Amino acid sequence: MNFGETIQINNRLIRLISNDHDKYWAAWKSKPKSVIFLGYRTLSNGQRDYDMEEGYTYRPSQHFKAALVCENSHTNPFYVLIDVDIKTTVSDTRKMK
Repeated sequence: MNFGETIQINNRLIRLISNDHDKYWAAWKSKPKSVIFLGYRTLSNGQRDYDMEEGYTYRPSQHFKAALVCENSHTNPFYVLIDVDIKTTVSDTRKMK
């Protein structure tokens, strides 16, 4: 894929924090739509800790590639998984290979 190319997507990644302080990306299934491809990014899932002296720290445990896309030039860009068939409404990226 090249910058500015129009692609079809069916998911959107959102950042979540679990009760045990894991920060991870989840893919939300959406209706298929055309978007503008902006580039690839490496995202991570990991553990968030709190220390009295350092404050919040983040330790990545898993990395994966996602695409940065936008609907048009007037909307904020967002991340999507490419070439992944999302079968449920929400899919946890920590369980994907």
